Amino acid sequence: GGGGSTGAGPAVSVAHLSADAGEVKLCAGPTGSPTTIDALKTFTGGGLLTLTYPQVTVHVPNLPAGAFDFSIIAATDECDATPAPTPIFTFTNVVLANDTTYTLMAAGPKAGIVGIVATDTTTAADTAQGYVRFVHAAVGFPAVDVGVMLPTFTKVWDAAAPGAVATVATFPIDSNGYVTVPPMSYTLGVGASPVTTPTFVGPATLVADTVGTLYATLGAGGPAAMYCLESPPPSGTFLLTCTDVPLGAPLSPRQHATRNARGGRPRTLGSEGVFSFHPWTQNWTLTGGAAGAQHTTSDPKTPQADKEAASTVGAVMPETTAGTSPAFMPQQ
Repeated sequence: GGGGSTGAGPAVSVAHLSADAGEVKLCAGPTGSPTTIDALKTFTGGGLLTLTYPQVTVHVPNLPAGAFDFSIIAATDECDATPAPTPIFTFTNVVLANDTTYTLMAAGPKAGIVGIVATDTTTAADTAQGYVRFVHAAVGFPAVDVGVMLPTFTKVWDAAAPGAVATVATFPIDSNGYVTVPPMSYTLGVGASPVTTPTFVGPATLVADTVGTLYATLGAGGPAAMYCLESPPPSGTFLLTCTDVPLGAPLSPRQHATRNARGGRPRTLGSEGVFSFHPWTQNWTLTGGAAGAQHTTSDPKTPQADKEAASTVGAVMPETTAGTSPAFMPQQ
């Protein structure tokens, strides 16, 4: 799991990344047998019973090693009910090894969930650096390139496939998909691969001696992104602290022309922050403001193009998740 051998049993985290699947339970059983064990309840001693989108649990340590099936069922069902509940999705033959950490991710729309079983890195090999992996959980979207604006787009992950952990990177990357990133503030970019100019951007800061995962998901309002801090883990809770990474929206050609004529001047949208359109990148950039806020304008003199652009931005902003991560915060 990234920290050297300890002789401990496997540790497992669970990520609920299916926006329309509702509140769920996780059931478990030996591979090939009914999944009658209420896994969340058993893993946490009753401290956590259900998950909702987009919650991610901490790594629950010292679980039994072996091959297991894990079923996701509606929160109103029971794992040991007779007849057995119809699962929303089942992870089959998940082999858990001692001294290894895993995350089980249920990604994408309920009707077509993709199960991702990832092996995790749990400690920073170099405490002066940050470690982050990218999971493309927006099932139904194309493969994407993800990078940073320095100030032009510099690719970090290349052609990340939907429903998978990104494994090809231009930065140093470990066997579990975590890249080594110098601690500093970044403006992130993502776009359909191959891309030179990103479609969405989100300002964020990575700090040293941390390990986490950047998720691209598909929420009720459209594409969303969040960063979940895995190490150091939180205390007193079974849920990781996950922070929304704000997404900007591209303009239509008419809106682009309107902004371009004005030289890309920023416009304050309420009190949530400033979105500025940059003609050379053809992107909105969010500066300040609360992640997940609905950005609208009440200025009666705002031209129609600006109003449409503001509503487009609001439509793709992610829902705010509980908690505030010190590792990957929107720039203020």
